[in-house]
Amino acid sequence: MTMRLFAMFLLTMLLAVPAWAAQVFEGKVVGISDGDTLTVLTDQKQQIKVRLYGVDCPETKQAYGTRARQFTSDKVFGKRVRVEVADTDRYGRTVGIVTAPGGSVLNSDLLAGGMGWLYTAYCKKPFCRDWKKLEEGARIAHKGLWADAAVPPWEFRKADRSGGGNWGSVQGVPSASSGKNSYAVSGGSYSGNTDSGIFHASTCRYYNCKRCTAHFSSREAAIQAGYRPCKVCRP
Repeated sequence: MTMRLFAMFLLTMLLAVPAWAAQVFEGKVVGISDGDTLTVLTDQKQQIKVRLYGVDCPETKQAYGTRARQFTSDKVFGKRVRVEVADTDRYGRTVGIVTAPGGSVLNSDLLAGGMGWLYTAYCKKPFCRDWKKLEEGARIAHKGLWADAAVPPWEFRKADRSGGGNWGSVQGVPSASSGKNSYAVSGGSYSGNTDSGIFHASTCRYYNCKRCTAHFSSREAAIQAGYRPCKVCRP
């Protein structure tokens, strides 16, 4: 093979692999923090904490938090997995896509099983549209957390940080005494379009759009989740 042909071959191989998946490693899962976070022991005996890309599972203190953690444990604990690295988060954790033995992808399995939300604000890869369909399928079928009124974990975390985490029911929905941090059991004052990432006020004509399935109790909560204000209603 000539140097020119070899260079062309090398370039073709590089273009065939997405840049975000350039780093791949394998190892044994030795720890499960919660449904979307696990620890992998590599062949080099290095322990790497992995945050699942594009998925946000209920916090441990929330309803279905324990079930989501058990779901992940049943799938991969003690097993050898493949991790495609997508990013590093602000806490220094590896953010990746985890493939379990047999080829199933843990990230999408959690969504299909109703054990987590698609983290729309951060899931920007082309396949995220397919993952959104899995989430919607679980919601329509009332699987897992979709069987009850559940607060998205990003809202739960915000309320917990601000001292408003007075959770009044096993579904993780705040009680009426939670004050300004309380959330509606269904719906909300603001809705977010999970495709466009834009949120609308309840008075906006786009509030009940087809993809407006994310609901927030406040403007700040919508922005915290990564959504942008509608330019029509200017919420």
